[in-house]
Amino acid sequence: MKNIQIENIVIWAKNPSLEPKILSFAKGKINIIYGLSQTGKSAIIPIIDYCLGSKQNKIPVGHIRDYSAWFGIVLNIDETKVLIVRENLDEASNKIIVLENIENIPSLVDRSDEKDIKDFKLELNKIMGVPFYEPAHSLGIRDSRLSFRDLVTFNFQPQYIVANPNCLLYKMDVSQYKRLMLPVFNLVIGAETLENIENRIKLDNLKDKLNKLLKIKEETKRTKAIQLEKCESIISNAIKYGLLDETYSDKIRNPKEYKNILKILSEKTIRDLSPSLKNADSISDLLNDINKEIEPLNNRLITLQSQKEHIEELIALLKERNERLKTKTNRLEIAKFIHTFCEENVDETTCLGDLEELCSNLDALTNSLKERLEPEIALYVKKLLDIDKEINDISMNIEDLKKEKVEISKIGEKKNIVEKIYEDIIIKSKILLEFANSKDEDTNNQIKDIQKQIDEISIDNVEAEYNNCIKNIIKYGQKYLPDIKEFHYISQFIKDDMTIKVKKEEYSNKDFYLWETGSGSNWVAFHIGVILGFHFHFIEKNLPIFNFVMYDQPSQVYFPQKILKKEDEKFEDKDIKQVKKMFKTFQDAVKDANGKLQIIVSDHADELVWGDIPEEYKHIVANWSNGEALIPQEWIS
Repeated sequence: MKNIQIENIVIWAKNPSLEPKILSFAKGKINIIYGLSQTGKSAIIPIIDYCLGSKQNKIPVGHIRDYSAWFGIVLNIDETKVLIVRENLDEASNKIIVLENIENIPSLVDRSDEKDIKDFKLELNKIMGVPFYEPAHSLGIRDSRLSFRDLVTFNFQPQYIVANPNCLLYKMDVSQYKRLMLPVFNLVIGAETLENIENRIKLDNLKDKLNKLLKIKEETKRTKAIQLEKCESIISNAIKYGLLDETYSDKIRNPKEYKNILKILSEKTIRDLSPSLKNADSISDLLNDINKEIEPLNNRLITLQSQKEHIEELIALLKERNERLKTKTNRLEIAKFIHTFCEENVDETTCLGDLEELCSNLDALTNSLKERLEPEIALYVKKLLDIDKEINDISMNIEDLKKEKVEISKIGEKKNIVEKIYEDIIIKSKILLEFANSKDEDTNNQIKDIQKQIDEISIDNVEAEYNNCIKNIIKYGQKYLPDIKEFHYISQFIKDDMTIKVKKEEYSNKDFYLWETGSGSNWVAFHIGVILGFHFHFIEKNLPIFNFVMYDQPSQVYFPQKILKKEDEKFEDKDIKQVKKMFKTFQDAVKDANGKLQIIVSDHADELVWGDIPEEYKHIVANWSNGEALIPQEWIS
């Protein structure tokens, strides 16, 4: 794999008349940036990460963001210099500028060289030798393809990580990034190939499907057993209605006999339940015929009722008129009184002849009215009697038909009862027997198909290779563990938590998580050792990685805020010795790596602490202890 280290960090000012700020780094050495707080030391990691394609611009706000237009880094890739530039935007730009084989850093950025950042990531993956093969099966929540972006977790130890007891690796304090790293961790450390991961994921998915189908099959089997328990009531009813003899009562609670009994019952017919019900099928026809007879009779009855009401109204009117005529006749009785009076007093009346003529006319009128009224009423009364007789005859006929219908319906009810028993015993027996004998062909075929796919997949013994890799990482981590700690041994790497366990004595049975050790010296020591352990393992296995690691202010547990100066008496000599041990570890690491590893340290501590490092192993990038800073004062002025 190619060796990739940092050659330069470049910042272009928003004012184009100003020259860019350039920090130069040396390959295979300890590159040191030291100085006061708030000079820009902690911005180095976010700048490098941003230029390496980070989705977020986490470069600190303030002077750095206010006065900078572009950020860039120069990577030394096997002695080929590649300039990578990104624009300073609040929202990370999806464009990037990549210039290969550069001789000099340009004073101005040419935007015409911009390309899509996705293309840049693909190209850098190829350059680094990150496996491009993309599995067909998703690795959990992440995209299948491994990217160099996954690998930067081993390159940076920011100030909030380098002595963090709860988090060992960059970004692993964010659960999302940790979940993204877990599926490809074996690949990253060289414990397995991407193809093996694909096969493993595919195998896990197939096993999940197989387990679900086996659960379905088992559930179906259990359901069949539960359904067969219904045989108890079916057998009891079958004995009750004579479909089975009493000898079967002993087998009601014998599930082994259920299928045989169901087979016997399923072969029964409705005739076995009611042999006498021969004409049962004609019942509905008879009922329909009776309904057809009743319907016209009901219609005739309604017509007669209407006629009867009409005649009764006419008779009432005639009787009313008769009463009025009687009243008139009664009024004519006075003429008879006058006639009698005149006859008795003939001497005193002169109009007797006229009166007799009047009375004669009145009598004739009264007799004429009586002759007209009585025969007319009698006619309607006779017609009414005829209608009543017909109504009575029809009503009796309808009643007889209804009685006949009731009798026939009783036969129908018997048929319904028989059919209900037929459904509850014979039909249910057939359905239950079919269900009990069903073979679940679809499920069985799916199980066979998945089992065949499982048998065809071959995966390597990852566990053994993984353990070997972790042992190698711990071996190197132990070698480059600064002697500044109370706990002396790395006992385990806990993959799920991306952290370690440590112990005091090599052969002690008790080990502890890093956060249980309770000392800043322990925390920073194990961060330094484990990260170097990873890098020496990557170098030995020739794995794709950026061959630099940056520690931001590792001496903070001793010198939290300000730079250490010779005239200070605040700090104890033992604290200085502890920090020197850190830098001695860095010196040993770059010496052993023989130019293949670059260490970058930004810190408050100055040369009073680490000044005795031989020049061949150190390179002073910047001294910001006397007013200098990452952003030049002339940019601000």
